[in-house]
Amino acid sequence: MSITLNIFLFIFLLAGVHGIMRSITILAFQKINVQKILFLTFIFTLSIACIKTAWQEISADAYQRFPVPLLFQFLWGPLLLLLTKSSLYKSFSITRNDSWLFLPSLMFDVIFFYIYRLVKVDEDIFSDINFMVDVVASIHFSYFLLLSIQALISFRNGFNEYYSHISKSTLRWLRVLIVMCVALIACWWLYIISTLLLWSYDYPGSYFKTYYPGYFCFSISIYLLLALRYEPIKIQKLQKIRRSKRSLEKPVYDPIKIYRDVKNKGLYRSPTLTLRQLAKELNLNINDLSQTINNGLKKSFSDFINELRVEEVKDKLKDPKFQHLSQLGIAFDSGFNSKATFNRAFKKWTGMTPTEFLKKD
Repeated sequence: MSITLNIFLFIFLLAGVHGIMRSITILAFQKINVQKILFLTFIFTLSIACIKTAWQEISADAYQRFPVPLLFQFLWGPLLLLLTKSSLYKSFSITRNDSWLFLPSLMFDVIFFYIYRLVKVDEDIFSDINFMVDVVASIHFSYFLLLSIQALISFRNGFNEYYSHISKSTLRWLRVLIVMCVALIACWWLYIISTLLLWSYDYPGSYFKTYYPGYFCFSISIYLLLALRYEPIKIQKLQKIRRSKRSLEKPVYDPIKIYRDVKNKGLYRSPTLTLRQLAKELNLNINDLSQTINNGLKKSFSDFINELRVEEVKDKLKDPKFQHLSQLGIAFDSGFNSKATFNRAFKKWTGMTPTEFLKKD
């Protein structure tokens, strides 16, 4: 068997081998939980796909020789969704209903593979069927990617009800995962569209295949996600606040008094302030306090606290006593603990950046 190995196939093989070896190493030497198993399975299946893609280029009878079914395309979507949920919620566990998410993978990957080996389908027909499976798989993955993004957004919105600050690093790993999956599906659809337009997997006058961008993205994803190291967020699932019947119609507490108390006592300066902590400081019921902030002040808890911080930053930026501090130093002194959160909040409440605010007068 002659082997022709171009730079793209070399990258795919290298990434695949790296992903499999790292997955096995982590599985063997680190403490394993549901989150890590889902992550390692996700990386492992991407790695298998990279290796098999390269093998198909090298060997014409790759499907007969390779010991695993197809490329696991129908596993990636469910794995991504379950990985997202398990990372967001510490109390997450896989249920029996979740196992049904993997049925398409069983149908297309395993059954289709063994039918090919037993029935001996013509290569051209098999190639056409395989391409149609790719199209269905891309739609399947897109659907689960949207569900994962929705889960992340819902979690973030729920976070605002409890926390005045969302650390930049807290959700970084999941954001990278989602961004890489968006890039992956974009390359996947590029492959499908270009193949349909060209009626071939080959670009004219080149050994470059239409699916190379997708597997190049796979390779980058494997390296990047493993380099960042898997860091589960380990945040207990947020419990929805139960509001008392009396607080549904109108705020129980005086919203103006709440505003003044928080401002005068400087409670907003705590960078990790939560709704529960604020209720304890003010000796108020957490449910009724939340309802008062939402309905009385017409703000989420996060917006309420960050607005007070921005007001203090504005005063300090104009005060000569604080000229020895940088803009970020003033922000930290006022309760922010992230540059990104500070800039976003300042822009939201003033319509300009801190630098623009200083130049205004």
